[in-house]
Amino acid sequence: MFGKLLKYEWKATGHTLVPLYLVVLAVSIVNSLMIHLGGSGSSPELGRFMDSGLGEVIQLIGFMVYFGVIMALMVLTVVVIVQRFYKGVVGDEGYLVLTAPVELWEIPLAKCLIGLVFGVFSMIAAAASIIILMSPAAFVQMIREVDWILFFERLNLYVPQWALYAGEFSLLLILAGAAEIYHVYLAVMLGQLSNTHKVALSFLWYVVINIVLSVLSYIFLSGFNLNSLALIFSELGGHAAVWASIGICALQILIFAGGTQYLMAKRMNM
Repeated sequence: MFGKLLKYEWKATGHTLVPLYLVVLAVSIVNSLMIHLGGSGSSPELGRFMDSGLGEVIQLIGFMVYFGVIMALMVLTVVVIVQRFYKGVVGDEGYLVLTAPVELWEIPLAKCLIGLVFGVFSMIAAAASIIILMSPAAFVQMIREVDWILFFERLNLYVPQWALYAGEFSLLLILAGAAEIYHVYLAVMLGQLSNTHKVALSFLWYVVINIVLSVLSYIFLSGFNLNSLALIFSELGGHAAVWASIGICALQILIFAGGTQYLMAKRMNM
């Protein structure tokens, strides 16, 4: 049943974000064409038009639309992740989702996993749009010009365990993203404790939780100075420092997920 829940979230989230990805790529292609037509394009007439005053205005509008679409991509990705939880737990879909034959903790987990996947997709779409702007042929040529043997030789020399570090940082980024998503989920559920202004109070709770985390971090770090922290990290090693951050993110996930599940159970009992 958990697989069906993932499939449902996949379709519901993709229904909103996939068309936006296509819009981003389409706008990037149009802008790329205008950039190359403005240079030494295959058509001299089009090239002269794009280099004219009107052509420059069209290119400026195109770039404004591009940056607007990229901003919309980032904002809408966050909004959709929050909206999927809100609608699926406290909104119109809440009754259907909460009465499904799944464990209560699986509901926010499914939404969090799909949110992380589409967050990665959004970054890939943004990166692909940049490659399209600079011309895929130019990007491939740039990749070919790099001396990869020399690059990896120097990387192995200066960072001997770079592959392990890359894996650890990837895990850290995933857990940090999951912690942030569960942070939002907990804030949404805390906002539901009020009878009025639930959305505003959810945002307020999000800020309050951030402040609490910042205060706890300050209290913990206040007993150390920069020299002592540098000494601790040098003694523990880089891997230990990364794993400490991973542990903190995992602890945050457990706390936020536990609080979210408790409030979801309380709401369902009501």
